[in-house]
Amino acid sequence: MDANATDGQTISLKERLTEKKTILSFIVAFLILYLLFSQIDFIKTANIIKTVNPILYLTAFVIFYIGFPIRGVRWRKLLNNIGFSESNKNLTEILFLSWFANCLVPAKLGDVYRGYLLKKNYRISLSKTLGTIFVERTYDVVALVALLCISSALIFGANMPGEIVFSLWIGCGLVIALILVLLSLKYKTELMVKLLPSRIESVIMMFKEGAYGSVRKAMPIILSYTLIVWFLECGRLLLVTSAIGLRIALPIIVFVALAAALLTALPITPAGLGAVELAIAGVLMIVGIDKNLAVSVAILDRLISYWSLLIVGGLAYFITDKRR
Repeated sequence: MDANATDGQTISLKERLTEKKTILSFIVAFLILYLLFSQIDFIKTANIIKTVNPILYLTAFVIFYIGFPIRGVRWRKLLNNIGFSESNKNLTEILFLSWFANCLVPAKLGDVYRGYLLKKNYRISLSKTLGTIFVERTYDVVALVALLCISSALIFGANMPGEIVFSLWIGCGLVIALILVLLSLKYKTELMVKLLPSRIESVIMMFKEGAYGSVRKAMPIILSYTLIVWFLECGRLLLVTSAIGLRIALPIIVFVALAAALLTALPITPAGLGAVELAIAGVLMIVGIDKNLAVSVAILDRLISYWSLLIVGGLAYFITDKRR
């Protein structure tokens, strides 16, 4: 894994796991989980989980893993726009490995790992690849925040809780920050090159080429794939809640699923471990769901989106020849 997002130095995933900040991130995650689980009745929660409908729950698993080839196709479209072509299968495999890495290290470093793997396997510039990933993430965040704002308005109207307002402001701030980065790349690249050390001039230019080369074309189709990805996220949570007999209004499902997805981007813990569980349970309790039911939903959903990914991703990591 490339620690500094350059085309030179690399740090392996194994080395990242033993770094102090990675260990600290897991400590923080488990402290959050402890605080969450200390508030519930374990027997009641366990009894709720035992009632899960296996067919609906397995369908939620399938929905989650269907999202990866769709994300792979989307990434392929972005890479095609900068003149790189590879099969959906190979790109999806690399993308899947990056998600596995995100479950192990904080700060979304799995995205850097994705660029590193593409460089090592196909000799494409890491900086240029990271430009396409940055654009992909920008699409994700813009669509996610827009859907969050719509769903929260439908749920709460003018009586929106302060916690929800605060989270929406954070989301909107992130969107603004991403757009400002894109605009600065477009209009201030030469100034940045002058201000920064000359050795990273090529890195900046490659990143800009990857970002703007991938964003210029196929915007409607990239946006379409992005919306499909987020609808699948919502579908998974809908199936999880239905699997334990919990009937929740669709706007609430959308808000909870997407708020959880947004929190995975926080650099504090790997894949938002702890923070996501707290958010799922917290929002459900805000809308009146019993705390034991709310935590049951959080546990069942994260068994799919985090813990199963650790197992399946770990198997893929040791089997594939692309991990290098």
